[in-house]
Amino acid sequence: MFAESCQSLREFCHEVTTLFTNLRFQTYGGRTCSAAEQVQIWETTLIFVEVYFHEMFTCRSQARHISAYEDELTANSVALWASLQAHRIHRQFKKEKFREHPRLFPKLQAHFQKTCVRTESFAPLVAKVTTAMEDISDLQKDLAELTKAVNRLSSRIGRECGGQVADDGAAVAGGKAMSERAKKRQKKQAAAKAKAEAEADE
Repeated sequence: MFAESCQSLREFCHEVTTLFTNLRFQTYGGRTCSAAEQVQIWETTLIFVEVYFHEMFTCRSQARHISAYEDELTANSVALWASLQAHRIHRQFKKEKFREHPRLFPKLQAHFQKTCVRTESFAPLVAKVTTAMEDISDLQKDLAELTKAVNRLSSRIGRECGGQVADDGAAVAGGKAMSERAKKRQKKQAAAKAKAEAEADE
């Protein structure tokens, strides 16, 4: 029985280590995972340990007060019964591959749904941010063109007041460039809106 207890402990430690390793290097970013992700890893592992030992405590608690028994046979019997029940509990965990045990699986899933966000979930947001940055870049170019146009207009007014006529060909070209960028932005916005509506319909 002692050998079986040692084997059960080894199997439990192996499962805890496997869970921690899988979370660290498969679910999250391995050695590059953030401090928040490390907290999630340890919290998930803690749930595993808590559930396992809570189930063990339920059956082994019967032997907490064996020292109060005056009859040695009764005390030994209670301790033996508690140990047998603990082995039974461990075999149940092992049969369910530990993480699929009905006492543990729901708690792990609830924790994952509450706290874990996979990298893939950020893809749409990253795409929107990229598009927004492109639009900002275009707007900055438009602002630069407008600034140049205003400066040309101011210069032209000054020259016309002095009897001179300025060539505003550069201003026209700048206006065309701004118009093209505005059209592109409108097309991207329309495409993004259509995509969002299609996803909402699905």
